[in-house]
This record gives sequence, C-alpha cells and structure tokens, in this order.
Amino acid sequence: MTTGANDSDPPPRYDTQNTSESTMKAASSGSAPGPRYLYYRVYSPDGAIPSKTAFDPRNPYVGCITASSIPPPHNGKSLKRCLVKAEDFTDPDGSRTLLYTSPRRSLRS
Repeated sequence: MTTGANDSDPPPRYDTQNTSESTMKAASSGSAPGPRYLYYRVYSPDGAIPSKTAFDPRNPYVGCITASSIPPPHNGKSLKRCLVKAEDFTDPDGSRTLLYTSPRRSLRS
C-alpha cells in the first residue's frame, strides 16, 4: 500500500512516449530487460498432454522455454525443432509436428 495515495484515484494513463523514454533510460543505464519466454501447449490426437518443460505444477499442460533458446533464423521450422527437442519427441526434424496459432489454424513450415 502506498503512502499518501488516494485509493479512488484512477491509474495513470498509458503513454507510449513515456514508455519509450523509460525503455531508453533502462537501456542507457546498463540494465538489460528481463528474459523473454515462449509458452506453449502440446497436443496429440487424443488431447493435451503434459509438457516436459511445465513451469506451473497446477497446470502441467503449459510448457515454457526462453526465447533465446530458439536459434536463428526465427521461423516456424526452427521453432518446431526447438520445441521437439525441449519435449524430447522422436521427430528430430519436426516433419510430423504442426504449429497452431489458434485452436483452428495451422502453420505449415
């Protein structure tokens, strides 16, 4: 709880200019932004299966890897190879694995 703040005051407005300035200040001060993560679910024809990289024991179906673990070029094929390796599938080149951006849409690569 902050001292002297009125609980009925609305939060400050989102301002892209101030956000950019704070980002530039963080970059110039030498503090790097925190790591970025990629969250995903693994499905089989029978439904979701527990991920080997699950980060939350309450939801073992959501996997998590760092974005820096995906090698360039950053495309669907390299993402599939990285996920296949993280989940220890027997599909080394990712040829039998499909990526979906939503439950009904597939990315072919």
